[in-house]
Amino acid sequence: MGRFRELFFGEFNNLSRALLKPGRVKKLRLSFPDNLNDHGAEFLKFTKIRSLNIQTNIYHAPYLPKQIGQLKTLTKLSILNVPFEEFPEWIPGLTNLEYLMVRGCEITEIPPGIKNLQKIKVLRIENCEVTALPVQLAAIPNLKYLSLTDTRIKKLDVSSLPPNLETLGIIMTLINTDEKFRIKEHKPTLKFD
Repeated sequence: MGRFRELFFGEFNNLSRALLKPGRVKKLRLSFPDNLNDHGAEFLKFTKIRSLNIQTNIYHAPYLPKQIGQLKTLTKLSILNVPFEEFPEWIPGLTNLEYLMVRGCEITEIPPGIKNLQKIKVLRIENCEVTALPVQLAAIPNLKYLSLTDTRIKKLDVSSLPPNLETLGIIMTLINTDEKFRIKEHKPTLKFD
């Protein structure tokens, strides 16, 4: 079934196989790869890639190749368990992203440059040490779903929430019931997830 998906849908789950036909790759899913930083320049060969999913373990280097930030065709990026200590500076340059998940890392803040992701509809910053949202998040008009599940956030500045936000994921955060009521007063149509 794997080769069928490669041939007809451009979906790959092996970096070596994807590099054999880089112009065909539309979706790349890498689970527990060796150090991807040794392959930075090779990512630039994926000129038609739309979706990239990377899941590593805690022993992976705490960064990914900055060349991923040059994949301007990406609309979906999922990064799981890369032990980042800082939000990758190249992510805000991926201006065609509609979906971004950064999960299972040590980042403590989301950079102001997040506002560059004007097309983003789903933003999931989960299972990390983030304690606050940047006010620049409010400048993202298309963001409908924001998940902050399992973060260190205690309180939200309602003015930092995007204007068209429909759902806010705050399960396993430090946000209490009173804070939820306060948020709901300012954004009555907002759903909690």
